[in-house]
Amino acid sequence: QLEPPRYRLLESTRLYAAQRLEESGEAAAAMQRHSEAMACGAVELDALYWVTPDRELLRRFMADYDDLQMAYERACAASWTSAAADISGALTVLRNLRVIGAGRHQRLKSAAQLLPAAQGATRAKLLRLFANTYVSTIQEVSRADAARELVALRRELGDAQRLYEALGAQAAVGVVVGDLQTATQAVAEGRQIERPDWPARLRAQFNFHSGNVCKELGDIAGCARAMQEVLELTSRAGFDQGVWMAQLGLADAALAVWIGGVTVLTV
Repeated sequence: QLEPPRYRLLESTRLYAAQRLEESGEAAAAMQRHSEAMACGAVELDALYWVTPDRELLRRFMADYDDLQMAYERACAASWTSAAADISGALTVLRNLRVIGAGRHQRLKSAAQLLPAAQGATRAKLLRLFANTYVSTIQEVSRADAARELVALRRELGDAQRLYEALGAQAAVGVVVGDLQTATQAVAEGRQIERPDWPARLRAQFNFHSGNVCKELGDIAGCARAMQEVLELTSRAGFDQGVWMAQLGLADAALAVWIGGVTVLTV
């Protein structure tokens, strides 16, 4: 399937068009339509993320990154909370796949201003941003509190797969902040609801977080089993980032075995 053509204005033409748009009094409406269009694309990206190889996702959506970032900033400034929440998820995916660090802190700052008025699924999308351990933290919102509320909200909304994802995030946060009791409970609850027909990326992410919990608890064999499962799931599905994360996890487990003189690792 051919991608639609993309067009680019010369900078001088773009500035002139923006000035005329402002003079016409239609700039705000046009910017809102742009943010809404980017939010629709973000929702599509979120759905495809779980079942599409990394390279295909980047090929289809990375060219929209600057537009998404611009739309997110405008949505936050104008308090278009739903659009901002949708776009934040797409930016997180693309940033994680490309390992882009710049701008994460400001993105959280902007989202924090929207959080008090956000409700339901929109609030959950914003909390997901704060509970993501691959994103920097800010003083205004506790990562652990965000993960805790996200799990409660996902449970209330009744979406088992989203709850499973949230429990994985809570386990990861527990490892980061040193709350292994909460992390262990999150993994146990996730295991109770998980299903083998769920998307490979979703199960791989949960297993990765589960493996890290095992490592912190000293269960190196359990860590290795979880990371091996991550490797198998991600290798088959073309999730390149997951492959190297699994390999890193297996290397950590092997190092722990070597240092501790344990012989239970069989991968």
